Amino acid sequence: MTFGLVLLSATSVESQTLGIVGGLNFSSIKGDAPEKITYGRITRLTLGGMAEIRLAEDVQLRGELVYTQRGTRIGQEIEGQQEPAFDSTLLLSYVSMPLLVKVSSSSGRMYATSGLELAFLTSATLEQEGLPDADVKDQLLSTDLAVNFGVGGMLHSGQPGVGLELRYSQSLLNLGANVETFDSIPVRFRSSGFQLLASVFWTLGGD
Repeated sequence: MTFGLVLLSATSVESQTLGIVGGLNFSSIKGDAPEKITYGRITRLTLGGMAEIRLAEDVQLRGELVYTQRGTRIGQEIEGQQEPAFDSTLLLSYVSMPLLVKVSSSSGRMYATSGLELAFLTSATLEQEGLPDADVKDQLLSTDLAVNFGVGGMLHSGQPGVGLELRYSQSLLNLGANVETFDSIPVRFRSSGFQLLASVFWTLGGD
């Protein structure tokens, strides 16, 4: 509810920013991996909308509503080989709502963000070489809560403005709480990764 209020009521605030945000998500999972199983990063997409309201001169509250793709490559360690054989992929998709505090530098060119992200699982597919794709959504936790930290900068401060941000996200909940039948997915794991995000936005009201 809080995230929705940030996005939907921004127009009632004296100074607000509305825009779109999107980019690349470099994600993987960490957890109690089964024997001889390892996990690697996968590159996927993030896209959605954002709104900011000014709390102080250099402090904004930022809410986003985004479609986020996560996942991991799954590899098996093979004796005699230095690199694992990655023959499976876990693909996860979420509708997520980050709520972040954004602190800008005195010049307004650089900023840092920090906050929480509430995410709802929309799909989860396990792709395995030589086997049909498996829908594993019912075996994973349907809701995730993550902590986010980011740094960014303004590429253009006019109308529209353009920003670029590097953000780290670490889930706080055990996403594998219901896993039963797939040996390659741990029963305890969390998602983590970096996002490279670009934003295009318009500032309304204020100075």
